[in-house]
Amino acid sequence: MAKEKELFDIRDPVHGTIQFTAHEKRVINHPYVQRLRYIHQLGFVFFVYPGATHDRFSHALGAMHIAGRLWSQLVRSSRDVMLSSMTPSDIEYLGKIVRLAGLLHDSGHGPFSHDSERLLPSLSTLQVPREWYATKISRREQATHEDYSVMVIASLADGDQAPLTKIEAQDIASLVHHRIKPSREWGIRFRRATKKKFNVHDVVQGIISGDLDCDRMDYLMRDAHHTGVPYGFYDIDRLVSALSLVRTPIQREVHLALNYTGIRAFEDFLLARYHMFLQVYFHKTANCFDYFLERAFTSGEVNYVIPSTMDEFANLRDSTVIEKLFEAAGHQQNIWSRLLVSRTPATLVFSTSMLRQGKQKPRDRKILLEKIAVLCKRRGVQPLIVSSAQHLYHSPLKKQRSGARLFTVKRVMGEDFYEPIEKYSNLLQKYNEEISIVDVYILKSEYARVARGLKKLLAGYQKKIIGR
Repeated sequence: MAKEKELFDIRDPVHGTIQFTAHEKRVINHPYVQRLRYIHQLGFVFFVYPGATHDRFSHALGAMHIAGRLWSQLVRSSRDVMLSSMTPSDIEYLGKIVRLAGLLHDSGHGPFSHDSERLLPSLSTLQVPREWYATKISRREQATHEDYSVMVIASLADGDQAPLTKIEAQDIASLVHHRIKPSREWGIRFRRATKKKFNVHDVVQGIISGDLDCDRMDYLMRDAHHTGVPYGFYDIDRLVSALSLVRTPIQREVHLALNYTGIRAFEDFLLARYHMFLQVYFHKTANCFDYFLERAFTSGEVNYVIPSTMDEFANLRDSTVIEKLFEAAGHQQNIWSRLLVSRTPATLVFSTSMLRQGKQKPRDRKILLEKIAVLCKRRGVQPLIVSSAQHLYHSPLKKQRSGARLFTVKRVMGEDFYEPIEKYSNLLQKYNEEISIVDVYILKSEYARVARGLKKLLAGYQKKIIGR
């Protein structure tokens, strides 16, 4: 037991020293987790920001570290809530599961991460424990990277030298994937908490996959560090220290809460997310190269299939795809591979937000997009249209699970006053709309055929919106 609690450490450029236990070390060193060293975190963003060559392995370690920080803070700040609902061994078990869920939350990403998700097979073909799923698996539904994460986690509990038990694996998977139910033992262990309206699972799942989770808290700072942009940084120390668990006075349910003194740190976190999407994740050139990769896959230039078995999947790396792209680029007819390998982007001819902007309605932009499409068709040119969408914050937009909603707490006349954070934060009320961007590109070889007509269309559009 003493060896299990032995601590090891590794140096991280974002968080400094990251410590982990002997048990966590066995999981980290497993080949299925080490595979993440060979998967880029940001796909082809390194074509734009040369430093963005970091991998999903470092992000996994960072997410584990932050998950541990978040859980430790909740234990410190909410000891009365914790101890009235569960035993110290239960609290220790949760801490272990939360950190491992942070480590393994992205373990199912394939080469170039989200760019290869269109190639994922039917979920029904995947080697996953079907009894873990709360809903029936349809033959028609496509697998997601979260489903692959479930396959990875389940595989870590297979064999004599498996670093996880079956119970641990299912409980970890249930925090990573919303369709996975926790183990039967989880329900028995936390029966007392459930009776006290403390939905432990929803609360800890929010640490892994929520509006204020270890995933976002790590990737914003990590991606900003490696791209060299200033936008992704926020006061993580202040944000973490302001968190606690509270029992609301009306429903008497336990929820995650942020002290009002941490609201500005939370708003900085939201703005960091907003600006990183606009400046990095939705960058026009990176989006263009992602489109080329997708077309190289779907057109058959690159013969690439993501397998459904764990051993075959474990052998996939970014280099697998890169070598196939270089091979395909050697043939003149493989235009998408050639454009990628030569790093030749298409020409951006129009980019717009599809949200209402003051008096300008999205309808005006939709009409312009239709006119561009008609013009291109007449000239025998195929425009490349890339749509990017993301929400700044989800909670106000959908009904929250019990325990998952984030509250603010403020001391008023000697009493704690609770309010949902979306009602307390002025910034959240003002800016919580979907980030929706549409980029229109024309291949450089075809641009001259439509340039004159496009300039005329855009001049008329500009005159119309400026003249209002």
